[in-house]
Amino acid sequence: MSQAHELVESDVLVVGGGLAGTLAAIAAKERLGSEGKVVVADKGKVGRSGQSAFAAGIFTAFDPEQDKIDVWMDEIVNWGEFLNDQAWCKLMFENGLRVLKGIDRWGAEKGLTVFEKDGDGRLLRRRSRGHLNTMHYVVNSLPMMDALTSKMRERQVITMNRLMVTDLVTVEGRITGAVGFDYTTNRTYYLRAKTVILCASGCGFRSVFMGHRNLTGDLLAAAYDAGVTFRNMEQYASNTTAKNYDIHGLNLYVGVGGRFLNAKGEEFMWQYHPVLGNRARLQDLVLSFCREIKEGRGPIYLDMSAASQADRALCRKILPESFRLWDRAGIDPFQQPVEWIPAFYGTITSGGGIHINTRCETNIPHLYAAGDITPEPPHGTYSFGGINLGFTAVSGWEAGSNAGSEAQSIQASAIEKSERARAREILRNRMQNLMRADGISGDDLTTAIQQAIIPVDSGYFKTAARLAESWQSLEEITEKLASLRAGSAHELMRVTELESMTKVAKLMVAAARARTESRGYHFREDYPFTDNENWLKWVTITNVDNELKIDTQQVPTPYVQPKEKRSIPPGIKRASSPGA
Repeated sequence: MSQAHELVESDVLVVGGGLAGTLAAIAAKERLGSEGKVVVADKGKVGRSGQSAFAAGIFTAFDPEQDKIDVWMDEIVNWGEFLNDQAWCKLMFENGLRVLKGIDRWGAEKGLTVFEKDGDGRLLRRRSRGHLNTMHYVVNSLPMMDALTSKMRERQVITMNRLMVTDLVTVEGRITGAVGFDYTTNRTYYLRAKTVILCASGCGFRSVFMGHRNLTGDLLAAAYDAGVTFRNMEQYASNTTAKNYDIHGLNLYVGVGGRFLNAKGEEFMWQYHPVLGNRARLQDLVLSFCREIKEGRGPIYLDMSAASQADRALCRKILPESFRLWDRAGIDPFQQPVEWIPAFYGTITSGGGIHINTRCETNIPHLYAAGDITPEPPHGTYSFGGINLGFTAVSGWEAGSNAGSEAQSIQASAIEKSERARAREILRNRMQNLMRADGISGDDLTTAIQQAIIPVDSGYFKTAARLAESWQSLEEITEKLASLRAGSAHELMRVTELESMTKVAKLMVAAARARTESRGYHFREDYPFTDNENWLKWVTITNVDNELKIDTQQVPTPYVQPKEKRSIPPGIKRASSPGA
């Protein structure tokens, strides 16, 4: 496996087959026309792996006939704690409903119900996590992905399943494609393309959340190696979930009246977020859960007994996987409180990722990124529910359109010796674990990576000293990675995943050490306030000559500006008694 068995050439290569990737492929093919060639490669199965197939029913889009842009802009930026890319907020609001209706129309053509309608046939809208004046649409994720994969087949997009893309190929500072291997056939590939779009999910570190166990940050690591700039990596994201059951759907659960209770039976979230209470943003929830438990008021429970019969039926329809599990376990979450915990997300959803402009361009020529592999620029830290799908859809379409247009302007060329040599060198380095007969097993390293960044005092309540300990642990893991062995292509995939998770974890810790304030998910006990005077900045990271370079960039605020120089971050009580 030291040389590429197969060369696959295309005008546009899309890596990742979820919502962003499928829309990017469709848009690129539309721009290129029937003669254009678009390839989608996925580590799992296009349309079924990653997060999109498990999306929990929430898709936010702005409707100019019902909504006020100033109100929406104010809410998303304030709730996103001013780290939002406000230009991206505007772009998403302007284009989201158009993309949504396109997906819904494609689904209807196939007899699929993608977005729920009310009794009059109008798109159903609700409020859930983080929504005060804004609203979201209710989406069925599996029919959504079925509609998109069907449309790709219509457009003759080529799909390659179970192909792990491990590295990007750059020649003279520009992208020329990617290399990877099929872990079921042992075949290696050089995926050569005029333009490349990275659409894979972020890195979830195999934490406790449904559908995320194969999201190990492989493309994030490959992008870092290629010199791509990252942003907001200090925002270690988290969701919440049932402690003992592998489910999803928090947005819907709190949207239909779910309440969080501590061990004393107190509905405590109103003390941490007096405006939204149980529908508070994720950073409010997870940091408040940790504080309640740390101060002896745990465990935490979700009580959904107030949900109406209609809302209970809606939850069952939108979240079929979760309710199959509840039923098999003999649990009715509408009848009994369920123990609830933070679920570490890493860079998934509103965690950090690849820095892009509003054309979805990275700092590397011909390389684009869309969806969860970016920091989801409209979110800021985390604003309100449904931005993940709303942004992913819009950015996928924008990336595909722009990459397709650029590919049209690039002349086809023969592979030069330098390009072939570069691809061969990358593959040879990647395959070296297969040639090591006396290496060690990496079975324990996943746990070691998790222990370095996930525990409360490492991942939620940070200090300079604890972050230094995290960094030292990751450095020790990095040394062990050099001795790993892989006896098969499947084992090589697992080794590569360990290397990727370690690399991404180090980027997160490096950024967390740099940001000396508390904002969003990033709580520093040694800097416990939000500092808008000195830290209204994005932390960026770039690999420069194999050295990790940290920089900052002032956040542009063309539409909404913070009113306070210093404020109280999430995870600190703001009210002395509960109340709505």
